[in-house]
Amino acid sequence: MNKKIILILITLFVFMISCVPDPLTCTRTGEVIGLVTVDLDLSSKSIRTKEAPIGNYIADSVMEFLDNDNMSEIRLQQYFHVTGDFKVDFAIVNAGNIRHCNFSDKIEAGTDFTTGMIDELLPFKSNVYVVQVRGDELKQILEHSVAKIEDTKGQFLQFSKELSITVDKTKAPEIINKINETESEISFPGERIVSVKLNGNIIDDNIAIYYVATSGYIATGGDDYLTFAEMGDEKRLDMLNTYNVLLDKYIRSVIKIDPTVEGRINFVNE
Repeated sequence: MNKKIILILITLFVFMISCVPDPLTCTRTGEVIGLVTVDLDLSSKSIRTKEAPIGNYIADSVMEFLDNDNMSEIRLQQYFHVTGDFKVDFAIVNAGNIRHCNFSDKIEAGTDFTTGMIDELLPFKSNVYVVQVRGDELKQILEHSVAKIEDTKGQFLQFSKELSITVDKTKAPEIINKINETESEISFPGERIVSVKLNGNIIDDNIAIYYVATSGYIATGGDDYLTFAEMGDEKRLDMLNTYNVLLDKYIRSVIKIDPTVEGRINFVNE
């Protein structure tokens, strides 16, 4: 291998390292803002394959803010040209957005929760976006979430309490075909999503419009979310707040950190 190739490989390696938050730095310091009262499993096996209590908690923190912030409601009404009361339907957080400190993939019950631990959990500091989606688009987004569940990929989604899904991993997953270096397409939509319920009601695949809070990364097509990528900018709005800020607000308001599994992600034929 000549020196030029070696230099290129070293440069690429340094670039890749610089793009990922340092997983070796533990920041469990700062102001105490809450108390963890149940063990929180932060492992990839938990967060990227099934409903995880910490994923529930983070997604719920986003909804708590959006449900109660008047300025956000006004902005959303104006942007999406909606009159009357406006409500975001549910929030999602991609599992790849949630990380853990290098010395432990668990936060134990009885631990004081500090401001530094928020940046440990959410090192990417992603902005929250609200996206307008049709029922059929939502179904495809959820198919992508579970398409590579066996490989514990970060595209797996965690949900706020308003949404619940049933998944059959024995069915065929979504398949994405790469056309060229910059273009891809969904060549098979997938058959793993058995049902989707919003507040206990089956979603309307063809007609209904839903408003989904998600990360800017996912909203613009990150993690191969092609359905999001193909939407126009008029269908997504940056809420100008990060998950980190909203989680901080939520913990300060409730103090106790005690999320549980609530049946938001269910499996059949396991």
